[in-house]
Amino acid sequence: MKLSEFKVFLVLLIVMTNTAFAFIPNYHDQSELFLSSPGAFKTGYEGYYNPALLQYLDSPEFDYVWTASTHSDRSGLFFGVPGLGLGVIKNKDASGHINDYRISNAFGDRDFSLGFGYGWSDGDTNTFNRKKLFTIGSLWRSSEFSFGIVGNFETNGKEQEGIYDIAYRPYGNEFITLFADYAVKNNEKPSKRRKSLGAVIEPFSGIRFATRYFNKDHISFGLDFSFGGTGISSQRHVIGKKDTSYYNLRLGGYDRNIFRTYMKKETNYLILDLSGHLNYRHNSLFDKSNTILAVLDIIDAARKDKHIGGIAINATDMKVTNPSILWELRDKLKEFRAAEKHVVVFINEASMDMYYFASIADKIIIHPLGAVSMSGFSIGKTYYRESLEKIGIGFQEFGYFKYKSALEGFSRKNMSEGDREQLKKFVEDEYGVYQSDICMSRKITGEQFDNLIDNETFLSLPAENSQQLKLVDGIGTWASVNEVIKEYEGVAKQVVGISSLEKYKLPQDDKWGEAPQIAVVYALGSVAMDSGVNAHAMARLFEALMSNPSIKAVVLRIDSPGGSAIASDTIAEAITRCRAKKPVIISQGLVAASGGYWLSINGDAIVSHKNTMTGSIGVIGGYVYNSGLKENLGISTDLVKKGKHSDIYSGFSVPIPFLGLYIPNRKLDDEELKHARREIFNIYRFFVNKVAVGRNKKPEDIETVAQGRIWSGKEALRVGLVDALGGMDVALRIAKEKAGIPEEAEVTLLEFPEPPFFSFDRLFGVRANLTKNSLLDYLNIYVDNNGKPLTILPIDLWDIRYLESTHDSE
Repeated sequence: MKLSEFKVFLVLLIVMTNTAFAFIPNYHDQSELFLSSPGAFKTGYEGYYNPALLQYLDSPEFDYVWTASTHSDRSGLFFGVPGLGLGVIKNKDASGHINDYRISNAFGDRDFSLGFGYGWSDGDTNTFNRKKLFTIGSLWRSSEFSFGIVGNFETNGKEQEGIYDIAYRPYGNEFITLFADYAVKNNEKPSKRRKSLGAVIEPFSGIRFATRYFNKDHISFGLDFSFGGTGISSQRHVIGKKDTSYYNLRLGGYDRNIFRTYMKKETNYLILDLSGHLNYRHNSLFDKSNTILAVLDIIDAARKDKHIGGIAINATDMKVTNPSILWELRDKLKEFRAAEKHVVVFINEASMDMYYFASIADKIIIHPLGAVSMSGFSIGKTYYRESLEKIGIGFQEFGYFKYKSALEGFSRKNMSEGDREQLKKFVEDEYGVYQSDICMSRKITGEQFDNLIDNETFLSLPAENSQQLKLVDGIGTWASVNEVIKEYEGVAKQVVGISSLEKYKLPQDDKWGEAPQIAVVYALGSVAMDSGVNAHAMARLFEALMSNPSIKAVVLRIDSPGGSAIASDTIAEAITRCRAKKPVIISQGLVAASGGYWLSINGDAIVSHKNTMTGSIGVIGGYVYNSGLKENLGISTDLVKKGKHSDIYSGFSVPIPFLGLYIPNRKLDDEELKHARREIFNIYRFFVNKVAVGRNKKPEDIETVAQGRIWSGKEALRVGLVDALGGMDVALRIAKEKAGIPEEAEVTLLEFPEPPFFSFDRLFGVRANLTKNSLLDYLNIYVDNNGKPLTILPIDLWDIRYLESTHDSE
């Protein structure tokens, strides 16, 4: 309980305990209409007694309760919508009749809520001594305990009543709930004050048994049945020698369903339409794209739903620019199939990445005009040394490590031996993963796969030929999904939407308290102090997450080729401070190398995809200078100086709009190059030592896998640079484990940083940045850090898929 919540409870407790109480409608007499004390069962008939319970009302609800006794005429009518409730209890006996009304509202969350109500009566108010009253209710809940305090105050301030309500769920769910309540009023000796206690048991979903003991000669027994949107209950009160029976009819939001429990299981197919963009996140406005966490949650909910036997996915118009998202979907569908459920995927055209995703399905259906296009993998690089020389720009590379090749494109004409070695191995690893997984799913040999790549699908293989070669299982369009499912299953199946999944229909009362929170932080793009993966903003964010007691763990998703060493270390240190208070798990996406790997090293665990480009523990720098461009353009410069090296960055701006290239006048001399080399090695040793500490290894062990070498995630696991293979789903499981959250427990995921309110790219359907692939734009990136050490990948490895996938997040 937070300090502010405790203060509210304390004030109510003091008021209730130290005030003389007068007559108000008797709580225990009227609460006979309830199967239990109000705080122990659902929303206490729409918050009639404790308005704070309305915080647990997530849809419109209606309850009607009546008696069938010859000696009692009492009924109740209750209606509520989230946060607001209205109820009336009608009483009639020999002395007259009275109607007691309450209107209530609530605010807060599932851990702590406050409610306010106003009550009035009509009928024989003088006979029954009814007065207007004001109600304050509070409710605190954890997964096992519920504690409520209610104060009823006559509007003139003289008459008051206090009600205390406690309930306990030993298993943390609705299976069994023990409860007790106690009402305090004036002019009544403590020995006369009434209380009740009892239990509600739900042994089968939608069937509840209740018993409630009021005093030595008053006990009740109840039975409640729920049928989803409707429900009925009956209870019998034994009061001395008298019996009174109450009945309840409920209409409203979906509740656990007795019929669903006994329905034939695994008969339905979930329809999952993934048309449009599938990204990490979407903007708050003008963006209805799917997000990876939402889709993963849907598939997981379908896996756990007893009534879902399969899933049909429309991937015909799915737009995914980041292959790591497809890898994650494939892993989740593999888990879905492991539960002996079926997957059918519809595609139009399939590249290597799309086919790899689709290959996990039991059945792949391709459009009649579709094609499979798989040619393998290649990594090419462009070299600009001669072009730069021709236009009069010189370049000095500070490259001292065998595999650190980020600037070779500006200093060489072809691949260095080290770069060729690492890229060849990475491509072989990537090809091997796709080959192994596709062969296993499609039941073909490695030799057959190689033949398909080299001789059949290298350009495009039409739908009919793809079916003949058993790359797909059928030809059809998404409109024929029902017929395809029927043909596959041998019988027609009911298809349902996402809203039909049980997880998204269950009422909030199945779990008390807020679910544990896990923060998902996205580090997408290049790393800098004030842009991209913004080090200043990230450090502040991790400080805030560290001090937030509601957040139990953090998952940092990294898709970054690196950038500034200082910025990377600033974020890494912020992660270390946060990790001292709660687990921080790293999830690596498509690229998490160089400075992107630096962000990873201080996590409690690093989770990488098999094909993630990671590692590249190294430092590089370069210096762009004028070697004739100024003279060719007819530009001259002049200066005065004091200091031998003060003119290092003296130069001129290239007169090209929007690019802002600034070129120093001269190259570095031998003494300056010596200093640059020293700085590069200092940062490299710092980097290696940081990795050694983070990975709990010796610096000499890290040195064997460093030197700027990139690794696939699969190989990174082998050499000890990562801890596990998988995506965000695996990272979240590890986060729950390290935070002490049960594996099957629901958690609330909070995503950071906050997305922009809207994106012009999404609004107008175009990419605003049109110069990502131009030489001058690449030069501009490096000129901004001219002469400075960088922990960054070669610009060619910033694959266009990667650039597009991170553009909106930068």
